[in-house]
Amino acid sequence: MPNQPPAGPWSSSPDIVFAGKLPANSAQYVTPQGYATDYGGNVFTNVTNFVYPRALNAQGTAGTGRVWFFWTDSSVALWPQNWRGDLVTVSGQSTNHQPLAATAGNQICVVNQPFEWTPPTPMGSGHYITITWVENNPTNPPVNPFQGLAPFPTYDALVQFVTSHPNMGVRGVITINGLAPTWTETVPITGPSPAQMFYLGIQCTNIPVGGQVGFVVPGPTPAIPPIIVPTQVINSPNLMITVPVTGWPSGAQSSMTIVYQQGATPPPPGASISAVMFVAPAGSTKAKPMAF
Repeated sequence: MPNQPPAGPWSSSPDIVFAGKLPANSAQYVTPQGYATDYGGNVFTNVTNFVYPRALNAQGTAGTGRVWFFWTDSSVALWPQNWRGDLVTVSGQSTNHQPLAATAGNQICVVNQPFEWTPPTPMGSGHYITITWVENNPTNPPVNPFQGLAPFPTYDALVQFVTSHPNMGVRGVITINGLAPTWTETVPITGPSPAQMFYLGIQCTNIPVGGQVGFVVPGPTPAIPPIIVPTQVINSPNLMITVPVTGWPSGAQSSMTIVYQQGATPPPPGASISAVMFVAPAGSTKAKPMAF
């Protein structure tokens, strides 16, 4: 079919890593064994997917750059103006780019925070193509690196462009029905400054019993594992769930994705589920809330 992209390694970049519906310990992606692994291209529709682009610093010294994440329906992949950056967040903020740093030459790097992508159900029998671009000399302010790029006349021309630009990664993905919960919400999280142990969680307000709720928080750096609190039954309308957090650097930034599955009774007007954070003042065992 003329509008169908040809299969091949050009559209199967292993450096666009899809972790699925839960954040991952991204340090595994930059070990020699992890870098040699293709983690697959499955994504779940209508729910948050955690995406971890990685790259090899091919220069002999440390360096900084910027990585971009785009997605598009396969049927319009030849038109860069239709490569989309919406429905993507980083640390709960709406953006499709973030810094990428290498502390040494020839180092394998991965983003500090995953891209949080919520792909809609594709039209018809279509599927999505994802694109990453590592910008070696980041512009300030950031400018879409594909802005003004002319449409490709054929898929062969697109393949030629991809294979001649080592900064670019392309991955065709397989979409799976995400069996979406009633809703998810992603909010930014900033750890306390100076660094100290704190409690992080969610507060239900007037949420009917019988539903389920949980949350996930990517580690603020690849060396810090994610926090995963599986969904659990709401047994009190004002249920609070918190977990202790240690080892975060001062002012570390991440995000929380809250997952809610409605039970037999829908929430009444004014009901809410919100993120909460508590820290204990020096010399005290009593925690106090922090504002986001």
